[in-house]
Amino acid sequence: MKKSRIVVAVVLALLIIFLLCFLLPRFGKNMPSDNGGFSENPELELEQELKTEPKPKPEPGKTLAGIEVSGAPSKTLYYVGENFDRAGLTVTASYGDGSSKVVKGWTASGFSSDKIGLGDEQVLTISYTEGSVTKTAQTSGFFYVAASGARPTSKPTALAGGLYYKFGDFPQAISALPGTDSYSKKTVYNGYYLGSDGYFYEKCAESAYENGYTYSDGSLVARASSKRERYFKVEPIKWRVLNPSEGKRKIFLAESMLMAGVSFYDYYNVSRKIDGKTIYPNNYKHSKIRAYLNGLSYVVREKEGAEQTVNKSCFNKGFLQKAFTASAQKLILVTEIDNSAASANPFSNASLWDGGKNIFACENTKDKIFLLSEKEATASAFGFTEYDDYGRGNSRIRKATDYAKANFAYQGPGSAFGGWWWLRSPYYYRTDFALDCDYAGSAYDFGMVSTRRGGIVPALSISVEN
Repeated sequence: MKKSRIVVAVVLALLIIFLLCFLLPRFGKNMPSDNGGFSENPELELEQELKTEPKPKPEPGKTLAGIEVSGAPSKTLYYVGENFDRAGLTVTASYGDGSSKVVKGWTASGFSSDKIGLGDEQVLTISYTEGSVTKTAQTSGFFYVAASGARPTSKPTALAGGLYYKFGDFPQAISALPGTDSYSKKTVYNGYYLGSDGYFYEKCAESAYENGYTYSDGSLVARASSKRERYFKVEPIKWRVLNPSEGKRKIFLAESMLMAGVSFYDYYNVSRKIDGKTIYPNNYKHSKIRAYLNGLSYVVREKEGAEQTVNKSCFNKGFLQKAFTASAQKLILVTEIDNSAASANPFSNASLWDGGKNIFACENTKDKIFLLSEKEATASAFGFTEYDDYGRGNSRIRKATDYAKANFAYQGPGSAFGGWWWLRSPYYYRTDFALDCDYAGSAYDFGMVSTRRGGIVPALSISVEN
């Protein structure tokens, strides 16, 4: 009996030792680290896997005769210091007996991302070894190398004080680079060109609202008749937090007038019929400006009696898609937008205009990007003054960026003032007017929906820590 117990104990001990040796390394690589995260690094593991990948053994009776490279590198844009991405290339090995097969375990040399490049052809040498036989082949590709600082701002980053953030990227300042040779010949990312400084630029045909406008570098903004094109640097967007003390869900408002040239709606004095309802030009739900902000389509009728059509010019290529990467778009919260009659009145008095009635108020919408309402733009909790307050230093003043000026933005006189920018609220008295904030900060103003000189100051909601 004692011997049988000893045998069982020995077997159990061996089994425990086996389990410890086999399982602990597997659990170990996912053990929590000191910073509360995980120590597993998929990119490092992949790199180690490639380095330790066993060399292919020659099949009996087969001798490696050569290799052929097909396809083209999928990734053509790199940032300084990045390693070559093998995706898109296929290597096929051929053998002395006439057979062939697609192989892995090959290496590529000759690629470099050490310096900024505006579209340089690089020759790659592909090497593959089986046993003691190594074969090589060459392929090439055109690669662009951007500065590491040009990476998109895909996560909100708090600036000093925490009241402002940078998040997303959009063309803003006029370029300081000389001549067209300072830019790539083709667009390389999101419709942008790459500059010799390693940053991205938008090329835009200038269309100043009026003569005499100047960019931040002092040069004149040309009228559309000149047919002149200029480059504008893509820069992180600066936002002000409107509700800094209200939990994690923050409302961001752009600190500048980022864009113009987009009307509230294409036509005035014309209605549409949608779902059996009469839709007027100042209806925000079915407006062009909402479609532009979120990348939607919208219904158009040029004149009474004309056929209605669906305009898809903004579909999936609006401000949301232009300013934010796919991962950044996922961080932006869908907001229930209040489009009630009360939202079209000042925060201090919901029945100030026409007793609080507004027959042009529309249904609420659910959007990621939106314009402020009259109520929001006059809320003291958001840092705004009364609706009819205006003047130097007014918290509603938004200056037009260089890019907005090139896109028909109105810019008020004097360095202390800005441009006028759209609110989403309809004017209660006319079908073809919507409310706006004027160049001196007053929210007691309105503009014709079809005008293009009004600016766009987008807002969004996002969850961030205090």
